[in-house]
Amino acid sequence: AVHHGGITALQGAAISGDVMLAKLLLEKGAEVNAAPSLIEGRYAIEGAAEHGRLDMVQLLLNAGAKGNVLRGTGFEDAIKLAEENNHFAVVNLL
Repeated sequence: AVHHGGITALQGAAISGDVMLAKLLLEKGAEVNAAPSLIEGRYAIEGAAEHGRLDMVQLLLNAGAKGNVLRGTGFEDAIKLAEENNHFAVVNLL
């Protein structure tokens, strides 16, 4: 995954909620579990969860998102970010 401006294209789509772009990127081989950059520090699913992007979280799960694979904490960080921002539908999904 190539980071532009600190995030991958898929991470940017996840944060902004652009499901169509995310689908296209995944179809073209974007890595759903690409490590976060040091600048932004979010996996795609964490960015989607933080911003309450329920459809995006579902898409990423269907594409094989595993949460934080570097630390081995799974969806713990994504759930925490969703809870902190009152996105309880996302919490329930995760």
